[in-house]
Amino acid sequence: MKFRNILPLVAALVSAMSLPSCLKDQADIFDEPASTRLNNALAHARDVLASAENGWKMYYYPDLDYGGYAFTLQFTDKEVTVGSELFPEEDGYQFVTSNYKMTTDDGPVISMDTYNEVFHFLSTPNSNLYEAYGGDFEFLILQAEADSVTLKGKKNGNIFKLYPLDKAPEQFLANIDKLSSSFFIGSARTTVTNGATVAEFDLDNRQFSIARKNADFGEALESPFIFTEDGFSLYEVLDFQGVKFKEFTYDAENRTVTGSGITFTMIIPDGYIPYEDYAGQYTLYTGIGNYDVTLEPLDENRSFTLKGLNKAFDVVINYNPGTGLLSWLSQQVGTLSDGTGVWLCAWDSNEGYLTWSTSIGMVSTATEEDGKFTVVWADNEVWGGYVVDSFLLWKISGGSSAGNMSGQSGWYFSGGDYRLPRVTKMVKK
Repeated sequence: MKFRNILPLVAALVSAMSLPSCLKDQADIFDEPASTRLNNALAHARDVLASAENGWKMYYYPDLDYGGYAFTLQFTDKEVTVGSELFPEEDGYQFVTSNYKMTTDDGPVISMDTYNEVFHFLSTPNSNLYEAYGGDFEFLILQAEADSVTLKGKKNGNIFKLYPLDKAPEQFLANIDKLSSSFFIGSARTTVTNGATVAEFDLDNRQFSIARKNADFGEALESPFIFTEDGFSLYEVLDFQGVKFKEFTYDAENRTVTGSGITFTMIIPDGYIPYEDYAGQYTLYTGIGNYDVTLEPLDENRSFTLKGLNKAFDVVINYNPGTGLLSWLSQQVGTLSDGTGVWLCAWDSNEGYLTWSTSIGMVSTATEEDGKFTVVWADNEVWGGYVVDSFLLWKISGGSSAGNMSGQSGWYFSGGDYRLPRVTKMVKK
């Protein structure tokens, strides 16, 4: 960090403490009172934030266990419009405008004090995540210049970098999506100073690790990462055997990533199932009968639409490009006339508990049965001591349970019930 860039804020951060007695009779070493300097720093930061023609790209790290996500922020003097790769829509991305304020608390602070569906998603608790994803909405302003803004989360202490966008926010987020969709392998290998090295990419939680091949447990270096338009960036610099890594460029055609002059070659896992191999017609087996269903491509290398359970709704099945596996998670599938949400909830039918947490559900493995491609479903082991073996339709209002779907026959599964117990497998026709 260049000294000239932080000097204005350093002055603003100096508290208005009394001078030592020996200096009481001397002139104040600053030309202006501390309160004036701090107000000037706030005004400067506000002007900088509002000055970017296309807004800012934000590399947002909530709790570091969840990795980083790309956001866009466009400021006026009072409002901010927020977009994120987490909120895609059919024809682009969701952008939400809300108020923000500049204040002081041991330094200049920007606070997203008005609820914003996009920005507050990572910091809003729910029944399954009482601390949400560890996100922040109040930030100390460490540095604010035309080429970058550095923030520090007041709650989690993470560092957040903002850079001016050189394109429209929609295009930036589309570029992020295109690259992350093509980045579908979870392991890579290379040779560093002391021999063969393996890198692992946890694409679900966006965690990167690197270690010597066959290294002992605990030797790996780890860091969360975020996708960029060219590849990905680690939250912090890793020094592995004298080679420092942070920024990587991804070559989708050759399946390589390059950083600091070192090239990693991606490894395709044994038994990997490509996205396109899943599409087709299946028989879905459950505890109350079988269903003729179809997996139709929805978002390339990301998801499918499962059709055939009910004419009123379809189900989204996620595809993990890193593992080649499918996941079937709790999700909203519709809305009743009174505004109540209809959710397909993960269900432990043995214990009688359900959840609408969108990270809980079932995960697939692929095999062959009698020469037919078969997807086997099992609990994804995210829900503590509960085991997901089923799904059911449930009413959710305002983030809380509003009761079962009994009597809502138009929303029943085609078997005549709002419950789908003991989901086991899908056999391709």
